[in-house]
Amino acid sequence: IAGKVVSVDAASNSFLLLQPKEERQFTVKLGESTTFVRLVFPFDTANPPAEATFTPERKIITIKNLKENDQVFVRSSSSIKTGQDIVDPLEVQVLP
Repeated sequence: IAGKVVSVDAASNSFLLLQPKEERQFTVKLGESTTFVRLVFPFDTANPPAEATFTPERKIITIKNLKENDQVFVRSSSSIKTGQDIVDPLEVQVLP
């Protein structure tokens, strides 16, 4: 599931995710096994070098690095249902 971070609660290791098109919100609660990464291009995307590949680097981050309006992709091992929290997802990627 992809969307925008509405708010971050570092104390409870969770954040609120909004899917804008569907106007659905989910509370995402990170678990011990959740991989939490920021995808970063190793160059300026507005002026890429000729030999650049558009494969982003994966940098491990924590909930404290997450900000409102970040675009994220959340991958879970269980189905995601409207009205239910997403608990201990497999991975959260903060998109470039």
